Amino acid sequence: MPIGPRWIDWLGDPRGVQKRLDWPRDGVLFDVSENVFWPEEWGERPTEVEEALLAARERLRTMPSLIPIYSHRFMPAAPAPAGSPVFPCIKLM
Repeated sequence: MPIGPRWIDWLGDPRGVQKRLDWPRDGVLFDVSENVFWPEEWGERPTEVEEALLAARERLRTMPSLIPIYSHRFMPAAPAPAGSPVFPCIKLM
């Protein structure tokens, strides 16, 4: 297992691991709340921010989790066949 400041320490502090696992979802929710982000395929955006966040959380629950690989790079958790894409996620912290 790689070790270093940008690699996730899977055997380290469980809160740190969870924080990295939550990073992509938290970034989307931040943008829904603060930057009026709303993908077209989600349908009409609710007018109230709290309603939009609730709807976004529901949408995100149906999507595959992203697993951190290195720094701000993630891949889908499942299914993850050979050649799966790697997604860069903007660092929030």
